[in-house]
Amino acid sequence: MRRKISPELKQEILNLPMKEKDKLLIRLIPKAKNLIEQLEFKLLELSETTEERRADVDDELSSLLNHYQGHEYSSKHSVRILRDMSGRINHHVAITKDKYGEAELNLRIVLASLGFTRLEGGMLGRMVDEKYYDYIIKRMIKVFKLIGGLHSDYHLDFSDQLTEFYQLTKDNSAFEAYADLYDLDLQELEYGNIPDAYQKNK
Repeated sequence: MRRKISPELKQEILNLPMKEKDKLLIRLIPKAKNLIEQLEFKLLELSETTEERRADVDDELSSLLNHYQGHEYSSKHSVRILRDMSGRINHHVAITKDKYGEAELNLRIVLASLGFTRLEGGMLGRMVDEKYYDYIIKRMIKVFKLIGGLHSDYHLDFSDQLTEFYQLTKDNSAFEAYADLYDLDLQELEYGNIPDAYQKNK
């Protein structure tokens, strides 16, 4: 368990001579998860390589998705696949704070998963697949929030994918049921717009 720095210790560290603080900093940086890469991005790349880094993640996801496409996986297995790919996206966002890329990449893997996930039928099937439905709806709500937080000029970039999600799920009563649990009207996606509740920047 990570210990918090007490106010007293923090003050003593600030009072250290600059040379000693520099040595301490260089020793501690390698121990902090993601910090070296964050510093490389900010100090060496001057935060100007977001799109290049996003493209690298997209290439990684493409390689994985090419492996999964053409096969069918249980909904339980699909959730594991999505979580693995989400971890790569989360790492990219932790380094770059790339909100556009976070929305774009998450939307891509959700849509792809609808193509390789074998969903069961009927009420019993809905119970089997409930974790998948819940995961997808929560992931889409996250995407809506991200898109809604972007300038309106970017909203159109996601229109085709949102319409595609609607087309892929519109006849699935289980998706509708789980969407209702989160007060989400999937019908609002028909024309490629995010639901009104997430339209922050029009």
